[in-house]
Amino acid sequence: MNDRDRKIVEAAFKLFAHYGVKKTTISEIAVEAKVSRQTLYNAFASKEELMCGAMHHYAQKAAGAIAADCEGVEDILERLDIAYRHVAMNPFVGLAQIPHADEIMQMVDQMDGADKDGLMKLYADGVKHAISPAEANIREAGVTPDELSVFIKASFSQIKSNAHDLEHLHRLYSTLKQVLKPILGAA
Repeated sequence: MNDRDRKIVEAAFKLFAHYGVKKTTISEIAVEAKVSRQTLYNAFASKEELMCGAMHHYAQKAAGAIAADCEGVEDILERLDIAYRHVAMNPFVGLAQIPHADEIMQMVDQMDGADKDGLMKLYADGVKHAISPAEANIREAGVTPDELSVFIKASFSQIKSNAHDLEHLHRLYSTLKQVLKPILGAA
């Protein structure tokens, strides 16, 4: 995503979060992004495309943050904690602060299968990077790093949707972490 498109999706998400998707106009997004309506339409044909672009942008940012934060960290459980923070905890906390989170999540739920798969892959790739030092242990447990990273990402999504509050989210993650310890070779 180029800088212009990044600026557009960040502006769209900011407005969607504050005013709601339905009440935010394309003109308002263009003004916030400091681009013309035509420039915006050339990049994104609809609010749905803007939301998909925003979700992919934030997934790429999370994957990049995981890689950066894992730099120099050897302990596999610390690396898993980093992935948890960027894929589960930060989005959970962020969504709790957004007035129109329900509308945003509804749009995400309505994304087409290919877009959802692409989003899942971005997050799973970040998780895979975090657990990559344990590849030998993972394979010895009978799964591949790709399979385990998709499982962990799906588990993060599930605990986010089931958690009542941040403390509950942490408790759910703690259980997942205990289950993963032997697979990661950290038992």
